[in-house]
Amino acid sequence: MAPTMATWASIHSHILQKVRENISWDLPVQQWQVLCEVAANPGINSSELKNRLNMTGGSLSRNIKMLSRFYDQKTAKQKGYDLIEAQIDPYERRSRIYFLTTKGQKAMMDIFKAAKAFNLDIISK
Repeated sequence: MAPTMATWASIHSHILQKVRENISWDLPVQQWQVLCEVAANPGINSSELKNRLNMTGGSLSRNIKMLSRFYDQKTAKQKGYDLIEAQIDPYERRSRIYFLTTKGQKAMMDIFKAAKAFNLDIISK
């Protein structure tokens, strides 16, 4: 039997709850989309990420910055979620490729495990 719309809505709601518990209560949808794409495609480059998510370069850059760890010169403090890291693309030195950090991998695994358990529980009812 195929899951109903209510089942999918319940699963989505549960995943969102786990994202909020594991990462942030105010993580914007665009940042969640970037995080999922990087998790699903380790080593994805900026150009491909922009195309897949239909984002402008500026929008992608702002979202990557918040998902990464960066130093805020105004407040002299570390900021960002530290979930994604950028490396220079070995094939195109002007481009960056993205990977999950250890913290990002752990957060995504926790979310995936919780969603999978919840999904199995919902579908078995």
